[in-house]
Amino acid sequence: MKNIVEILKSHFIVLQIVIENFTILDSNLEILIKIKSSDFDEKTILFDRVSSININSDYYFCSSKSSIIIEDLAHAQIEGVKYKIAVAEDSMTFYCENIILAN
Repeated sequence: MKNIVEILKSHFIVLQIVIENFTILDSNLEILIKIKSSDFDEKTILFDRVSSININSDYYFCSSKSSIIIEDLAHAQIEGVKYKIAVAEDSMTFYCENIILAN
């Protein structure tokens, strides 16, 4: 998690957001966010066991001003939820259980 925080504190651009297993019932929903940072090159962050996806825009896009905010909810003791994620000025929010640096 420390590496992920370091990457997100740097200046980065969101290149791609992929929602995996979205149409498969009873599957592990995952979100992959590929970012490019001048300090860390291209990295992919995997958000595992995603729930409650909310996209607040008719036309969702990423820009150079996009951000990724991670809120630690471990103290809330909600089953299957450890983090709340907000992407690109709250255009997309979701909860997840694990965050993994994929590369």
